[in-house]
Amino acid sequence: MSLDKNLKKLRKQYKLSQEELAKELKISRQAISRWEVGKTEPDIKMIQKIAKFYNVSIKELLSDEETSVKKEEKIFPLVEQRRPDLVLMGLFLIVSFLATGIPIIGILINLFALYYEKKKKTNKWHKIILLITIALLVISIHNTMVDLNFMLQSGSGTFEKMGS
Repeated sequence: MSLDKNLKKLRKQYKLSQEELAKELKISRQAISRWEVGKTEPDIKMIQKIAKFYNVSIKELLSDEETSVKKEEKIFPLVEQRRPDLVLMGLFLIVSFLATGIPIIGILINLFALYYEKKKKTNKWHKIILLITIALLVISIHNTMVDLNFMLQSGSGTFEKMGS
């Protein structure tokens, strides 16, 4: 098996799209595609990076022999990194949804969730998570404004009432 076939086989074993692998290696998806069809080959530094990423030797990567992931080493670093972020973002969304009815706290929780998601970009659902978080933030702001308006109209939020 040649380098191009080994690269494609390893990527498929790890159930990665070309785009996901490209993101991990900080290169373009098109570069991965060109390597896999044999149009071009990665430079030696990139080969080292790929071998480290897949936890295989450079010799295995370049060899014509069958390349496979060792069973005890099949734990994939990308999945390990994403799972906690994905679970944490799911929890943030649930807490954000529940907190939309609590004035000001709902806003703060949604702002934090928005900041965290924008910073981490946890997965391919990033845009949907951002939209949900923004919608929950808008609902929290609306609920806070309604509560403040109610407090001011009922007189329970004025300083004059509190002083007497």
